[in-house]
Amino acid sequence: ALNCVANGRLLDEGIFKNIWVQPAAGDAGGALGAAYLVWHQYLENKKVITQHDHMQGALLGMEYSDREIEKVLSSAGAVYNRYETDDMLDIVTRYLNEEKVVGWFQGKMEFGPRALGSRSILGDPRSMDMQSVINMKIKNRESFRPFAPAVLADKLSDWFEMKAKSPYMLFVTQLKNDKCIDVDKDDKKQGLDKLKIMRSQVPSITHVDNTARVQSVSDRSNPVFFRLLSKFYELTQCPMLINTSFNVRGEPIVESPDDALACFMATGMDVLAIGSFVVLKGEQSDDLLDKLKARKSVENKQAPAIELLPGDLRKFAISTGIAVSLVFGWLLPWLADSKPDMTVVAGSALWIAWGLLFPSTLKPVYKGWIRFGSMMGRFMTPLILSIIYYILITPFGLIMRLLGNDPLSRKIDSSAISYRVTSEKIEPGNLEKPF
Repeated sequence: ALNCVANGRLLDEGIFKNIWVQPAAGDAGGALGAAYLVWHQYLENKKVITQHDHMQGALLGMEYSDREIEKVLSSAGAVYNRYETDDMLDIVTRYLNEEKVVGWFQGKMEFGPRALGSRSILGDPRSMDMQSVINMKIKNRESFRPFAPAVLADKLSDWFEMKAKSPYMLFVTQLKNDKCIDVDKDDKKQGLDKLKIMRSQVPSITHVDNTARVQSVSDRSNPVFFRLLSKFYELTQCPMLINTSFNVRGEPIVESPDDALACFMATGMDVLAIGSFVVLKGEQSDDLLDKLKARKSVENKQAPAIELLPGDLRKFAISTGIAVSLVFGWLLPWLADSKPDMTVVAGSALWIAWGLLFPSTLKPVYKGWIRFGSMMGRFMTPLILSIIYYILITPFGLIMRLLGNDPLSRKIDSSAISYRVTSEKIEPGNLEKPF
C-alpha cells in the first residue's frame, strides 16, 4: 500500500467510497496489525467504523522540549536565536520565499516512512532549480528524484484533481489543467532532459506526466506545520511546500536534536528551524561539523555503564554459590566415585551468606564475570558455528550431491505467476482464530 501510483489509480476509478491507507504500510505496520488481531479476534472486541482518522497525523514518536533542544545547540557551540512561535514561522516563511532550503524539526516524530511535517526538509515548489538542489546538495541522490508537495487541505482541490484527503502522502494525482503549462509537443528532448522543462506553476513537485504525490495538511493533524503553510500562502499565494524527509541517502530520518544538527551541518541546507530556535548555516563556525563528528565518535566508543543494584548482586551470589556447590562439591566427586566435598559446599554457603549481607563488595567480581562471559561469547559463537558447518552441513551437502540432488538448485517454472509454492491449501476458516 506504499505504491502511491496504484493508490491514486484506485481513487480515480471511484470503485470505493473511501480509501484509507495506514501510514506505516510496510513491515513497521505489522506492530499495529498484531495489536488489532489480538484486540478484535482473540479478545473479540467489535470494530467501530467512523468517518474520522483516529491516527490524526501519525505523530506517535519522540518529542523534545525547547530546554532539551537548547542544551544540544549550546553544548555543540552552535549559533542560534530563540523566537516566539509566530515570529519563528514568519522568519522561516521569509527564508523559504527566498528559495532557502529549511531543515524542519518540530514536535513528535512521524510513524512510518514518510516525513509529514515534523522531521522534514522544506523548499519552495515554485523554483525550477529546487528539485535538483535538494537532491544533489542535500539528499546526496540522483537529481531527477521527485519530491512531494505538502498542501493546505482546504486548497487541495484548487490545485489537484483530487477530492479526497491525503494526509499521509500515499496518493498520486494529477495537477489541475489551469496550473499546468503547455509543453511544446515538437520538443525532441529525451531522458533526463525532459525534467528541465517547465511543466507547471510548481515545477519542483511536478512529475513528467503532470502528477504529484500529495500530502494534505490540516490544522488538526499538525497545527504548527499547518500555520507555516498558511503563512507561506499568505505571502506567495502558493498553498504548498516541498516536503521531503530530513535525512540523506542511506541514513534514517533524524530523530533527535543531535541528529538534526549533525545532518544540517553535513549538507547544503541553509536554515534549521528546530523547536523555537532558528540556526543559520552562514553563522556557524567552520569547525562545528568536526566537533559534532568527534563528539559522536566519543559517544559511540563509550560503553554504557552497568548499573549494579543490590538485588542483582545478591542473585549473582546465590546462583554462583549454588552452581559451584553442585558442580565441584557434588557432581565431580560423584563422577570420581568419592564422597561429596563438604569443604566446597561450606565455602559456597559462606559465599552466598556474604553476598546476601554485603552485596556491594561483590561488584568487582561481578564486573570481571561479565567481561569473561563477553569474551567467551565472542570466542564460542564462531567456534560452535564452525563445528556445525563442517561436521553437519558440509557432509550432508556432499552426500546430497553424490546422490544427484543439489540442495542449492531451484527448479523454476517460467510459466508460473509466482515462484512461491504453497505447501497446503489455506482455508479461510483456519484464519478466524489464529491463537
